[in-house]
Amino acid sequence: MLKRLSRLFSVKKRSRTINLYPRGDLYDLKQIYDKLNERYFCNQVDLHITWFGNKKFRPRSRIRLGSYHPQHRMIKVHRVLDQAHVPEYAVSFVVYHEMLHHVLPPIQKKKGRRHIHHREFLVREKQFQEYTLAKEFRVVLKTILFK
Repeated sequence: MLKRLSRLFSVKKRSRTINLYPRGDLYDLKQIYDKLNERYFCNQVDLHITWFGNKKFRPRSRIRLGSYHPQHRMIKVHRVLDQAHVPEYAVSFVVYHEMLHHVLPPIQKKKGRRHIHHREFLVREKQFQEYTLAKEFRVVLKTILFK
């Protein structure tokens, strides 16, 4: 009886397998990640990378193009970027930005607030070779996605 009760109330931690899909229809995120890792991080960053979301998704006001998940050491890039009208430098910039989140974690500020895109982060972000082009394309992409 005691054994049965303990089984009922025990908490089992399930390990969840996360499937990675780095190869898209047009862009291979792993190749982009490897180039960036070599060029900007001396191959010191060790993360997983995958596509997420639906390419045909039409957001109403906002869309998250990329995200970094430290608990899984993973970068996710939205599939809306895996299209012919999106230049490779735009995809590379999103991957680079998320890699920076791993290298430069948030800073705890006064009153317990976290500063995610702090000064050092922004300085490093501007070191991306096509930074200006990538920022300009984000404006163009917004007009395409939210028309």
